Amino acid sequence: MSTKTLRILDHAEAGPRARLLTLEPSDGTPMSFVGGQYLIVNTGATLEGGRPAKRAYSIVSPDTDGARVQLLVRVHEGGVGSPHLARMRPGAEVGYSGPWGKLPLPEAAPRRYFVGVTDTGITAALGLLRSQRFRPLATTTALLWLRSGEDDFVDSAFVHARLPSLASFAVEDCPPPDALGRAERLVPLLLDAARGAEAVVLAGDGAVLEPTRAALARGGMPEERLRVEPFFNNAARKAPSARSREP
Repeated sequence: MSTKTLRILDHAEAGPRARLLTLEPSDGTPMSFVGGQYLIVNTGATLEGGRPAKRAYSIVSPDTDGARVQLLVRVHEGGVGSPHLARMRPGAEVGYSGPWGKLPLPEAAPRRYFVGVTDTGITAALGLLRSQRFRPLATTTALLWLRSGEDDFVDSAFVHARLPSLASFAVEDCPPPDALGRAERLVPLLLDAARGAEAVVLAGDGAVLEPTRAALARGGMPEERLRVEPFFNNAARKAPSARSREP
């Protein structure tokens, strides 16, 4: 079975701990994907035991052009995969699988969406909200980004410059992922912001997203209108896997 590879075309700083990679399929065949999907990338680093360090990265570029894709990489201090990938320069090639993901919209999408993300989950929101299918829904969609600080990833200006015109875009500073009581503080913020929405998309910290999803379901939100993509703290996955995203 042949390995699919991408060639790095451009490597740019996107924030204190962020790198924006522009890549193209090495064989010249445009990639078919829809907004909200991600790739599992072989970063070129090696884990203990000799296993390749594979990490999941959302495609943040619009799905109108599969000839080039962009991945926004948070360089995780103490991490294995992201620092190695961030050091790669134009011309380097990386293996990947995908695209994957649960976030792409159904054909018959509701009108009023709420997109709530924490931390690096903003990358999933960028890909989803810039997609062709989301264009007619943008002006009735609200986005809330819960982040632990400007210096932790990318700033709101970087994100705002790449978003379509939304009904609202709010940013709230919050405790870091390892802080005690984080979920208890953030879940009410997400639930309040989701009031009145006909459908909800959540991405980021699974420890925050799962209780939010459960509360929305108890409140009457149909399961088929709840789309959740944990980047980390995924209760359904007890051990790290190839889909791990360094927070």
